[in-house]
Amino acid sequence: MSHDNHRGFFSEMRKLTFLYLLLLASLSVSAQMRSIRFDNYTIEEGLSQSSVNCIIQDDQGFIWIGTQEGLNKFDGYSFQVYKHDPENRNSLSNSFSKTIIQDETGIIWIGTESGGVNAFNPKTRKFTRLKGHSVLEKGQIKSLAMDQHRNLWVGSENGGLIKFSAIDSSVTTYNRDQGLAASTINKIAINARGDILVGSQGRGLFVLQKNRKRFVNFQNDRTNPKSIAGNFVNDIFQDAKSRTWVATDAGISLFNGNEFKNYGVEQGLSSSNVRVVFSDSSGLVWCGYEGGGLDEVNYKNGILNVTNFTKNDFDRNSLINPIVYTMLEDNSGSIWVGTNGGISKFDPVKQAFDHIKSDFGDQGLLD
Repeated sequence: MSHDNHRGFFSEMRKLTFLYLLLLASLSVSAQMRSIRFDNYTIEEGLSQSSVNCIIQDDQGFIWIGTQEGLNKFDGYSFQVYKHDPENRNSLSNSFSKTIIQDETGIIWIGTESGGVNAFNPKTRKFTRLKGHSVLEKGQIKSLAMDQHRNLWVGSENGGLIKFSAIDSSVTTYNRDQGLAASTINKIAINARGDILVGSQGRGLFVLQKNRKRFVNFQNDRTNPKSIAGNFVNDIFQDAKSRTWVATDAGISLFNGNEFKNYGVEQGLSSSNVRVVFSDSSGLVWCGYEGGGLDEVNYKNGILNVTNFTKNDFDRNSLINPIVYTMLEDNSGSIWVGTNGGISKFDPVKQAFDHIKSDFGDQGLLD
């Protein structure tokens, strides 16, 4: 290779190295130095209804979206809608889909507003309506979780917590006798160890440790700064570092199994009543509010660096609605936000490249 070729090669390598370092820097900075451009999906794009209560990605890559008027399956181009059909017993028991999960066998479980729980088999494309308990048959379902023993944990409005075996259809109820003194269950989560975490409406957090038979209750104690932030637990999420985040009516709590570190408006959150807490694969924490939009939280050494995103009537690529109900990170790293006005989606990596492109021209650094 000639001297000139060597010089040209190393010049291109330096440019590529600089581009790579610049991309890493762009990904690591907070939203203060960038704006999020959301792609928005509404009724106009085929969504059956605008209030998006739940979103998952199945094992085939499809996105499932639960709304007040139907369950939507999105293939990236169009929506296929499933609704209750009174003439078809193999249809959804109720079109108002509140919560959805998929188990390891591929079955999709849907909790509805007043039609209990449904199991959907993607191969037969038929819904089966669960029986054996009034909550399963006609309850207002708020949360579902499947444990490693194929037990479906079901949280409901005023119907408490029950466990349904997907193997033999047996039903177990939980109440004060097992330490669970709550009738409305907002969220169920199962951590990496197999503990069952239950968020209640006004009674705090309940934890059933693996191989134990009785729940332990954690409630707010104003005299104890290490108690949970609030007793209305709206959401629970375990991040990639196995940290447990709890969303309450008085901020978010980081739970280590025994005590809590609490963060609220005084620490930078946009509102005290946090509806959704979520953490993406990069480690960023997101908080969604009923009216306050979405906070991106860069959490380091106990300090929150917060940037808020909400609806801007003058920007069609802003968050589509300030009422946030649910969030998802798909297999490609894109973030989906379910709101009261449809879905907002963005790709953090693509937007980092777009940011570099806008700074250095259409050909980037190599023009």
